[in-house]
Amino acid sequence: MRLVLVELDIAARRHRRIDIEPRLAGAAMRGAVVVFVVAHCAVTLSVMARLDRAMTIRAMVITRQSETKIRPMQTRPTVRILFFDAEDRLLLMRAHDPDVGDHEGRISDTSYWFTIGGGVEDGEDLPTAALREIGEETGHTKVRLGPPVWYRECVLTVKGEKRLFEETYFLARTEETALRSENWTELERAVIKDMKWWDMDELMASDEIFYPLCLKEHLPPLLKGDYPADTITIGL
Repeated sequence: MRLVLVELDIAARRHRRIDIEPRLAGAAMRGAVVVFVVAHCAVTLSVMARLDRAMTIRAMVITRQSETKIRPMQTRPTVRILFFDAEDRLLLMRAHDPDVGDHEGRISDTSYWFTIGGGVEDGEDLPTAALREIGEETGHTKVRLGPPVWYRECVLTVKGEKRLFEETYFLARTEETALRSENWTELERAVIKDMKWWDMDELMASDEIFYPLCLKEHLPPLLKGDYPADTITIGL
């Protein structure tokens, strides 16, 4: 039986494989026992979800807290939209969902603001999904969709099950500000408390909770027209 040690560098989005038994370096990894050395279980789950798409493995995961055997989680490709009006105000939703917690299952006791968007449907490419989500959540169809600028991965606990959300953030603009909600789902009607066009000065000065947490850090370059040449990976 082959034993493989994998050291993970999540921040740099890479991993390094070290064979515990070099003589077996050429053997197939399928069926191997893989030992992951990581810092947090949530990160482990994220990596495991990726590996499961490439191979069938029996995994032994080592974390700082304990030695834990886990199974890959469900992944959800998602589009999110940085939706601006003609005055550079950003549209955000305020919500609170008692069925959604963080990667450790903790549920916020307060509402929070986040960008519009949602899951990518089967057969959709990302731009098509972004335009559909804009239409469903705002009623807007006359939209200028820009490039994808950010990418983020986060683990959330949905009804007790951990899920990996793979989020691609698009820029988009509109000349209209009226918002319509006739296409919202029952769930959206239940958890969304407000929608608001945020002025940048007001947003930057606010002490309310915004997701991603690094939103304020990464917005200013975009408003100056300084778009990244390639999609950049942002934090939580």
